[in-house]
Amino acid sequence: IIVWALGIIYILDYMGVNVTALLAGISIGGLALALAAQDTVKNFFGSIMIFLDKPFQIGDLVEFEGTTGSIEEVGVRSTRIRTVTNSLMYVPNARIADSVINNLGLRVFRRFYTELGVTYDTSPALIEKFVEGIRKIIEMHPLTVKDRYEVHLNSFASSSLNIILLVFFDTRDWSIELKSRHELMVAVIRLAEAIGVRFAFPTQTLHIEEMPQLGSANTPAPQSHEDADTHMTQFLGEIESYFAERQKPETDKGLN
Repeated sequence: IIVWALGIIYILDYMGVNVTALLAGISIGGLALALAAQDTVKNFFGSIMIFLDKPFQIGDLVEFEGTTGSIEEVGVRSTRIRTVTNSLMYVPNARIADSVINNLGLRVFRRFYTELGVTYDTSPALIEKFVEGIRKIIEMHPLTVKDRYEVHLNSFASSSLNIILLVFFDTRDWSIELKSRHELMVAVIRLAEAIGVRFAFPTQTLHIEEMPQLGSANTPAPQSHEDADTHMTQFLGEIESYFAERQKPETDKGLN
């Protein structure tokens, strides 16, 4: 192309054509054409970047600027995404090339996170049993990842004690993921019913305090400082033993 272009310019110059003016006109026209078609050029180069980087493939489920859908076709100018509401979205390739895309189709495991709120009158021993039972349920489920789950008492909320439940399902099918969630949640609810754990909901309790001179005879007398110190020392000793027991490896616990 370069040799032919130089040859044509040489022939035109030999024929007496003002080559300088001709090149200037072609340059101005090319500039105007480039400005008019800059979006098309950007989308074309965006499609090249998509084909080179391969951030997704046909059929992958992606999240793009708040929209979730599967890739149907990648064209020269735009990409077609079939959304979860079954509508078809056309996105310019230049926009995709400059945006952050979350490829959900490449997930190895499916993450499930929730918080279980139990009432404040639940005893610590019962909470321990409840957490232990949830862990055993996760271990028994056929699709849970056995080395990547967390179940712990996590926070003191305004009306509940919150237990976090984080688990991964070994599946790439969304329908199977939902089915596994259903099975796990039903099992947790049945466990709570079996051992007597009550789930909390937002409540407010109003306490009416009696005047000191009208106090009830059943009102317990306040403890002295000496009694409080004794109970505190005993309690801290129990907590120290509890923490030490929790820090032991699982193998040592089994031997003990």
